Amino acid sequence: MVSSGKTGCECIDRSDTLSSLSDRPCTTPDGENGAPTQGGFCVPYSYGTNCLLHDLQHDTKCQEGLDTSIVPSYCFRAWCYVDRDTCKRESSEAVYGTDYFSSSSSNLFYSYSTCNSTADD
Repeated sequence: MVSSGKTGCECIDRSDTLSSLSDRPCTTPDGENGAPTQGGFCVPYSYGTNCLLHDLQHDTKCQEGLDTSIVPSYCFRAWCYVDRDTCKRESSEAVYGTDYFSSSSSNLFYSYSTCNSTADD
């Protein structure tokens, strides 16, 4: 079952934001339209909507590590996008800003802890 985050800091759908980040959408390996990241790969617009191991599925460093048995620890951390203000006001969950896409993604915030995960190594 896919989690939608903890009460007071629920996961939110940021598909609209992701689809507006680039004037040139990319195509994911699954054939979906998506948003290009600064790392040079493409994520679907639904990226970050629920508590999942998004990095393991979409980050090339995580994918390459599967072949070498050296996978970065963050690849195994569930997270989702959240509303920063709601989480800060109604919960004690840790929230982080992302620069994963570009400077225009400064309004994207995510949380590991709302997904029962951690940002710690």
